[in-house]
Amino acid sequence: MIVQRADASPPPAVAERYDAPETRRLVAICRELQRASGDDPFFLSCRTAAELLGMDHATAWRRLEMLVADGVLLVVQVGTKHRATRYRYVGSD
Repeated sequence: MIVQRADASPPPAVAERYDAPETRRLVAICRELQRASGDDPFFLSCRTAAELLGMDHATAWRRLEMLVADGVLLVVQVGTKHRATRYRYVGSD
């Protein structure tokens, strides 16, 4: 449902910074995850992101790290072997 909303909505303005459609889609998915979580952080594993984007998990991890470095996402709690990283979407809509 969240992915469908992300795909059906216009991408966030911040997504236009990125050339790769997969990265723009990831930004939109993160925005929808944040909307669904309200004020709480959302969780997203690199393996789930990889599945949604059709890429390997290492590439998805690098994309998530890039979004953190670019100030689109904020890491609230680093993930563990059994728990995905918690993020907050801080990009503009």
